[in-house]
Amino acid sequence: MQNVHFGKMENMDKLEPGDHSVLLYEEEKETLNPVVSFIKNSLKRGEICLYIQGDANTKLINSELQKERDDFSQLIKTRQLQFLSKEETYALSDQFEADKMITLLKNLSSQAIEDGYTGLSITGELSWVLNYKRGKEELIKYEWLLNDEIFDNYPVIALCRYNLNKFDNEIIKSILELHHYIIWKDNLYENPYYIEPDGFKNNRIVEYKIKTWLKNIQEFKKRESKFKRKLKSKNNEYEFLFNKINDEVFLLEIQDKYEDSKFIKVNDKACEVLGYTREEFKEISPSKIVPERIVEEIHQKIFTKLFKENKFSYESVHINKNKKSIPVETKLNAYRENGKKYLLAISRDISDRKEKQKKIMEANDELQEKYMELEANNEEIRAMNEDLERTYKELDILSYNLENIIELISKIGTDTNKEEFLSIVLKKSMELIPEADHGLIYLFENGKAKFIDAVGYNIDNINKLDIKRIHMKNHDKFYIKEIEDNNIIDKDKAPIKLYDHYQNNIKKIKNSLLVNILVNDNIIGRMSIEIKKDSSEEFTENAQRTLYSIERLASSYLTLKNYNRLQREFTDEVIISLTNLLEIHDDYTKGHNETVANISREIAREMDLSQKIIEMTYWAGLLHDIGKMIIPKNILNKKGKLSENEYFIIKKHSVWGYETLKNSIELREIAEYILYHHERWDGNGYPKGIKGDQIPIISQILSVADAWDAMTSERPYRNNLSKKEALEELISNKGTQFSPKIVERFINSSLKDIF
Repeated sequence: MQNVHFGKMENMDKLEPGDHSVLLYEEEKETLNPVVSFIKNSLKRGEICLYIQGDANTKLINSELQKERDDFSQLIKTRQLQFLSKEETYALSDQFEADKMITLLKNLSSQAIEDGYTGLSITGELSWVLNYKRGKEELIKYEWLLNDEIFDNYPVIALCRYNLNKFDNEIIKSILELHHYIIWKDNLYENPYYIEPDGFKNNRIVEYKIKTWLKNIQEFKKRESKFKRKLKSKNNEYEFLFNKINDEVFLLEIQDKYEDSKFIKVNDKACEVLGYTREEFKEISPSKIVPERIVEEIHQKIFTKLFKENKFSYESVHINKNKKSIPVETKLNAYRENGKKYLLAISRDISDRKEKQKKIMEANDELQEKYMELEANNEEIRAMNEDLERTYKELDILSYNLENIIELISKIGTDTNKEEFLSIVLKKSMELIPEADHGLIYLFENGKAKFIDAVGYNIDNINKLDIKRIHMKNHDKFYIKEIEDNNIIDKDKAPIKLYDHYQNNIKKIKNSLLVNILVNDNIIGRMSIEIKKDSSEEFTENAQRTLYSIERLASSYLTLKNYNRLQREFTDEVIISLTNLLEIHDDYTKGHNETVANISREIAREMDLSQKIIEMTYWAGLLHDIGKMIIPKNILNKKGKLSENEYFIIKKHSVWGYETLKNSIELREIAEYILYHHERWDGNGYPKGIKGDQIPIISQILSVADAWDAMTSERPYRNNLSKKEALEELISNKGTQFSPKIVERFINSSLKDIF
């Protein structure tokens, strides 16, 4: 009995004074949950509650109530809650007497009202009454006297407890006929076989059975029971949630010809997006909201497959009442009932995703053009190489320049930022063009020129000049321009004071080579390579070609970086979409993935891990349960205990998550962390049974974050733990289930107070 699980028992809160209920059981553990629920609801209503001991373990009941009620000791002290032996209540003499017990209840209920309580509730074990003389007769008499004299006249609610193993069938039959409500196997039922007390009092049971049953049949459709009211409340809750879903939701009855199918139910979002009222939806065919080509080419094929597999997802287009096309991603679930076919469709607007895809395609096209330009540049380099073959010196110079360009490419890492890259470009350009004396490279930001790097100049002094783009000379053409004297400030546009300050900070030059820095054909900056005024050097044709190649390389590299940024944004959107799909599939996972991701990211930061690892930890947290999308929903959302086979299927979700993501270039590394997030520090986890530091550090972090959120979140099948209780669980499992280092870092930080 040490592993008893207490949960909320449905409908016990609907019992009220005047209700007479009976708990029938075969094993002791079947009494615990109903009794605890009965006592909790009694105390909540402000009644005096009497618990008369019997077969159930009173210590377990005490322990559970202490968890639920901070004022438990005060309830015992004031005697609002009383735990009594049978000798203190039923056994008022050397034999059980129904009349004396009824008198006692009348007195106790009246005293409860005088003391300021709302009434009296009592739950008693009656199996032992059989030990007394005329025990059976007095037991039946006691039960019908409760109905006849107590419940219509006094604020009393009773829960009688009977062990079926201790009574014969005739007594149990009578007991069933004497109670308004029956509790069996943790469920409360309204009793259709209840017989009014006059039938027992006057020994006319058969006559009263017939009258009572006919009355029950007559009134069955007239009255709405407490449970029906609760069902109605649940339906209202369902309607509320159904209309709060931020996707279009449709329930359709499907005919052999799709055009003849009809809408049965739609939510508010569907009406809002498509512009039809609910009444209009019932009058139109589902084919009205999709293009004709999709109906002809896709839908018939989908429905043929759908009613074999029950589920299907695809991208389509919806047409609203104003003929506007809306790209959607639709998830279909099919089922049959009473010979008819039904379809639940959930459609999500993917306009933003399509727009991002379009931008990526455009960026890809631009990148292809840049690659073609680079290829053309290679052709030009080869032609230049042929020209330089005339002299060994020219060939040697070209070879040297090409080697340095290759070196420039090899030294630039994927994490190099724009400013670092442009600084490298300037320095390499000065190396490749030895005749140059000075150089500047700058970007246009917020209407100003921001100088990134310089050779031969004090860059801080130049940046202090606050040069605006409108003061710059215009060199928008896409080629190198050789000019005399200074090539940056336009004397006719810049204020005189600014021009004078600039002249004082700039070198006197004879010639310069100017290149534009472009991203997607937009000028974002420039580079100037200069020969000083008194130099005898001149820029050669090779210098111009070399700088032209560098300019093309720089622009292509920055365009590629911009493309990669768009691709990362698209990847982020895909991950979020996958998480949303899992939340639709799993009733209990909503918000769990994001919480685990946030906790995991903060733990990684607390451990001073690299920014890349922190970012990967966050995405792994978002996707750690993605494999659950493969698990049947009836298993995933099951409220009761899982079978051994069901638990085996649940444990496969980490492997399925790995298999789903491992072939993605962007997500393959995250896949491995997801595979191992249920491994234990002591090697008793799954799926591989690895242990200690064999488990990747990100998987160790996910294990702690996942456990913390699971323990502190409420589920329909169990109550959540307090933060204190959850911390105690982490500490007690440190070194067995969890990494000691991760648990210590989590406990010693402020994370446990934040999440």
